[in-house]
Amino acid sequence: MRNYRHSFAVGALIRWYLDGADVQSNLPKLALYMGHVSIVSTACYLHFLPKQREIASDRFEGAFGGLVSEVVA
Repeated sequence: MRNYRHSFAVGALIRWYLDGADVQSNLPKLALYMGHVSIVSTACYLHFLPKQREIASDRFEGAFGGLVSEVVA
């Protein structure tokens, strides 16, 4: 059963990233939906996977990429 809960939680994160949603503000909703008292209980299901890392990195670059310039030594 843990694998289903993990897949659900990670799938929710990926959907939120792709939809441009505020992931941080949605975490308490995820915890509530999963029947947890707090996000701390939900955190054990939220492993950062390569797909999430790629989506989050692309989203960060889109929002803040112009603020950071590449430094060539």
